[in-house]
Amino acid sequence: MKQARHRMVEFAVGHPRVVMVLAVLVTLAVVPFIPSAVIDTDPENMLRADEPVRQTHARIKDEFALADFLVVGFVGESDLLTPDFVERLERLVEAVEPLDGVIAEDILAPSTVDDIYRTSDGALAVKPLTEPREGWREQPRIADRIDANPILRGKLASQDGRAVALYIPLEEKKYAHDVAAVVESEIERIGGFDGYHITGLPIAEETFGRQMFLQMGISAPLAALFIMLLMLVFFRKLAIVLAPMIVAIMTVGWTMGLLVATGFTVHIMSSMIAIFLMPIAVLDAIHLLSEFHDRYQVSKTRREAIVSTVNELFAPMLFTTVTTCVGFLSLFFAPIPPVRVFGGFVAFGVAVAWLLTVTVLPAYAMLLPEKVLANFGNLDEGRSALGRFLPRLGRFAVRARHAVLIVMILVGVVSAYGVTRIEVNDNPTKWFKRSHPIRVAEDALSAHLAGTYLAYLEFDASDTDAASVKNPETLHLMDGLQERLTAMPQVGSTTGITDIVKKVRYELNDGDEATYAVPDDAMEIAQELFLYEASGGDPDDLFKFMTPNGDKAVLWLQLKDGDNQSVAEVVDA
Repeated sequence: MKQARHRMVEFAVGHPRVVMVLAVLVTLAVVPFIPSAVIDTDPENMLRADEPVRQTHARIKDEFALADFLVVGFVGESDLLTPDFVERLERLVEAVEPLDGVIAEDILAPSTVDDIYRTSDGALAVKPLTEPREGWREQPRIADRIDANPILRGKLASQDGRAVALYIPLEEKKYAHDVAAVVESEIERIGGFDGYHITGLPIAEETFGRQMFLQMGISAPLAALFIMLLMLVFFRKLAIVLAPMIVAIMTVGWTMGLLVATGFTVHIMSSMIAIFLMPIAVLDAIHLLSEFHDRYQVSKTRREAIVSTVNELFAPMLFTTVTTCVGFLSLFFAPIPPVRVFGGFVAFGVAVAWLLTVTVLPAYAMLLPEKVLANFGNLDEGRSALGRFLPRLGRFAVRARHAVLIVMILVGVVSAYGVTRIEVNDNPTKWFKRSHPIRVAEDALSAHLAGTYLAYLEFDASDTDAASVKNPETLHLMDGLQERLTAMPQVGSTTGITDIVKKVRYELNDGDEATYAVPDDAMEIAQELFLYEASGGDPDDLFKFMTPNGDKAVLWLQLKDGDNQSVAEVVDA
């Protein structure tokens, strides 16, 4: 190692221009890749593609044609569902339908969903909610129709009609930001919408991802500026301070350039690589400068001071670099792909920072004019505030050693207790401060409606004797589970084929409350589902809750609270 160290140092100080040119060429080769980075803001990609829960989630969404929703809510002081409001809301839906990424046929709005009711001649009708009811002289309020329909209750509007929601399904989460922007512009263009809100997990995750990259773009340069100013306070020479900054900037450029060039997407985790590397990359450089600061005024020979400094610190810096790399490479054992990428490339960046420190920094110092180094290292440490403070701190630590140890032990005990109190929880909406529009929207709509967080529970009857979910035993199980879950404070509503069966049966029996239940006869269940389709019900709507062959069903859970712990309680229940 001594021979390798000697050759490396001698080459750097003997051929400084070659070293600098090589470093610049490598930088110019990799940095141009950075602008072509593919940005990934989807937290779902924190899981491996073959993760069972992710595969199950994707399969259920595919089987039942389910999608993530962008939620647009309106809150007013009185019943909003007037003919004028419904007409304007219909115009908004028409403007959104042709947008890229929007699943137009699955938009949920008062003007797009169906109601189930009896006509004056006793026939079952499944007609658009906002159309006048056939044969009815007195048309019930739209808010009352929604509240009387368990499939729509609490989702599209509150019981008093003061809150109304529009659910826009998206093909992929990446469309959320652009669709939300169009919704806002259309609301302003149409006019007459007061107190509107836009929320939902897709827009929360997409907005957070965009803001994260924006903040990293601001924070990394600010960190670099702060570090440079701090070093300027210590070393008092701008030309000297630029050396570690060049090392740090090259380190970040090489690392991020290689990450993009090798085909990795830049995830939220990856965006933090620069802010991690910026302070780490200057550490070894500061050690070298500090030692060089002390040696230069003694030797008065730049080459001798540089060579002796690097030789002295080469092994310690190498060992600390290796241990730091090992620490970040340990993230390779994490089951989360972006965390592995983060750990691997930060480790690579740390190694690059060491290499540049022992080569580029000595070469840079050799290229500086002698006059720049005049009086470098000649500062009287006793005159500086730090020079006066540190000896006093040392004397205090020695005199009060018992008290210092006792305080540290107490802090350690309290910290250990604090670690046991850590609660792992997450909610993308709560990544934002309370005053953020997404957070405000979430609070407003959760207060009036069933909630904006969706979860799905699949029932698979393919291995049962009936091989169908359209049997009394399964529907009674689902119905009982719905009652149990709806009683939980974080569950706003549940929806399944049970609600369609119960609503159809209730209407066919002239609104007799005793018949608002799942029947005990499989034939009756089949007839009620058939009548639903025959009376105008869209089979595609039915297949959002049941597969066409009836072997599987899905229960929609609408949650008021998206915290991990709240969802875990629902799963346990």
